[in-house]
Amino acid sequence: MEVLPGPDFPTGGLILGTSGIRQAYDGGRGSITMQARATIEPMEGGKNAILITELPYQVNKAQLVEQIAQLVTTKRLQGVSGLRDESDRKGMRVVVELRRDANPHVVLNFLYKHTRMRASFAMNAVVLIPEYAARKPGEPVPLVPRTLGIKDLITHFLDHRREVIVLRCQHDLARAQARAHILEGYRVALKNLDAVIKIIRQAESPPAARSKLMKRFKLSERQAQAILELMLQRLTSLERKKIDEEYKDVIKTIGRLEDILGKRLSGLVGSEDQLRATREWLQKHPWQPRKVMQLVKGELLELKEKRADPRRTEIRPHEAEDISVEDLIAEEDMVVTMTRDGYIKRLPVATYRTQARGGKGVTGLTRKEEDVVDHLFVASTHTTILFFTNQGKVYRLRAHEIPQASRQARGTAVINLIPIEQGERVTVARAVREFSKDRFLFMATRLGTVKKTRLSEYDTRLKGGIIALRLQKGDELEWVAETDGKRDIFLVTEQGQSIRFSEKQARPIGRTAAGVRGIRLRKKDSVVGMGVARKHADLLVASRHGYGKRTALTEYRAQTRGGIGIKTMNVSKRNGPIVGMRIVDEDDDLLIITTEGQIIRQRVGQIRRIGRTTQGVRLIRLDKGDQIASIARVVRQEAEE
Repeated sequence: MEVLPGPDFPTGGLILGTSGIRQAYDGGRGSITMQARATIEPMEGGKNAILITELPYQVNKAQLVEQIAQLVTTKRLQGVSGLRDESDRKGMRVVVELRRDANPHVVLNFLYKHTRMRASFAMNAVVLIPEYAARKPGEPVPLVPRTLGIKDLITHFLDHRREVIVLRCQHDLARAQARAHILEGYRVALKNLDAVIKIIRQAESPPAARSKLMKRFKLSERQAQAILELMLQRLTSLERKKIDEEYKDVIKTIGRLEDILGKRLSGLVGSEDQLRATREWLQKHPWQPRKVMQLVKGELLELKEKRADPRRTEIRPHEAEDISVEDLIAEEDMVVTMTRDGYIKRLPVATYRTQARGGKGVTGLTRKEEDVVDHLFVASTHTTILFFTNQGKVYRLRAHEIPQASRQARGTAVINLIPIEQGERVTVARAVREFSKDRFLFMATRLGTVKKTRLSEYDTRLKGGIIALRLQKGDELEWVAETDGKRDIFLVTEQGQSIRFSEKQARPIGRTAAGVRGIRLRKKDSVVGMGVARKHADLLVASRHGYGKRTALTEYRAQTRGGIGIKTMNVSKRNGPIVGMRIVDEDDDLLIITTEGQIIRQRVGQIRRIGRTTQGVRLIRLDKGDQIASIARVVRQEAEE
């Protein structure tokens, strides 16, 4: 199934699971579950809409719209405020507009269950194949119906193609031999042109001329007749040369066809005899000569070049027992960006080339009007992503399930991927390979609360999400790090304060607990970042107006959790308040993304290491009105170096 993953329908849509495909491939029969391609899009006024852009195969769009309207009219479908068909020449687009209080996931699931947006396609591969054992002497090979799997289908298709090519070559050979026969007669006539003209002039009638030509030059009746029908213009020197060249080409064609067919098949004449002899020959020799197979391969490649187009139907491996999808996905680091309005996408890290400090950067996305980039992180495609929200809940998703988009694309609404509630937004994401009991998640909130919980407590497959941290009124969960329980934690505030303390000062507590104080905040200050200390690492901070700096962690003394901390950056009108911090190594790369969608990737080593209380150096040149939105650390791979 790596080569033939499944059927590709002209209407696109989705195939859910691979069990039906496997059954059809193995035995020729299987039921394939198909689903319409539908997305949930936010609208003005806090409402949502379901956009249907592709349908299962053989589902009529007009009938589907009528079916949805009937469900709304009879009040079986609640929460729909409008239904319209916006399809045009560019493609299909059916909009199901929802009321403000409607849950879009509930409505979409109802449509899947009660309409043809989810349907089954029965695959029944019954074909007619030759049954050589049932043939009686002197009779043609009968064709019998059989249900075949994909391997047998391909085998019989190749047998059919070989038979077609053999018959075609026989036909072409017979035509070439007939033409060569005529050309040989022409050559005899042109060589004895005066004698031929004399015989024709002296003959009483065309039949008499034909007989004399046949007798004099030992020609066949067809050759003699062709000479009589020869136009006078063919007797010129130029036309005589063309006859010689055509004869040479025909002889080459005959040689090529005889080489393909073999001498056993080269002398057959008559379509019925050819068909019977070819089938008998195929029965004795199931494998054709290599040159016949080369023709089969060449014609299939030519067909692929002319007719191939991108795959339309997407196969989603939703079945729990089918976990082979990981083997088909290359493991690579991906840059994931999310906007304030909840649009998410992923791109390979290599998309963003490394630039020098202070560069202009590249466009990271085309943002919607009044939307800004709010979050950026790096993860492998083979990991599980835990999405933590500002309301203290956590959802899980495989990294490869995040749609990959172009660098300028806005992305997909995150509500299409995880069922977050209205007013809830994703603030942090962690890539987790294994939910170990010896590992911990250390969390921090905007108001300075911290919490440590064993990673194993978050291993759940509940689609609705689970509680990660109970928050006090007005607080939001913003940062989560995976630790071994023995590390030092850094917290940095917007006004340039920082604190370093051992995570041992925060004992492991339950998943639904509220946490303890990590740093005491001054008035109008808030936490902007949390990091876990490493040996020989630096603390890198970035400010709103494009400035930043890195400082050795050794310059930050360990303190008691809950203190006011020490200064890490001199905040002024020139550099602006701090917007992000990262614990980095000199060989790392730094990704900086702005509110206008610009992204720059640069070496951390190019950013000067300076003291705690300085204002920093310029990291990126910003256009008027643009600001740094967030930063992310990228560990450099050997291939990049």
